[in-house]
Amino acid sequence: MSEIMKSRSYFLALLALKTGPKHGYEIAAHIKAKSRGFFTVSFGNLYPILHKLEKNGLVEAVWEDKGEQKNKKIYTLTAQGLAELEIETQQFSAMIDAFAGLMET
Repeated sequence: MSEIMKSRSYFLALLALKTGPKHGYEIAAHIKAKSRGFFTVSFGNLYPILHKLEKNGLVEAVWEDKGEQKNKKIYTLTAQGLAELEIETQQFSAMIDAFAGLMET
């Protein structure tokens, strides 16, 4: 995966968690639904992204005990993750503004 794709995928995962804790399937579904299908993240790519975000202290994960059902790992933004999301949001907003300026011709 290219650095640009990695960066975008990390940003998408952080954005999905901004609205609250989610497990992997919920994160992928949130990204797809909120982007009206424009962005999708496969589970093969999502879980390594979540593990890296966890390793870097941007998300926290806990196992949810589901009784007889399969347990689910729930991911939550940390304070550091929220701060990083703010930085990324500002950078992406600046990029969108730059594209808008270029497209005004």
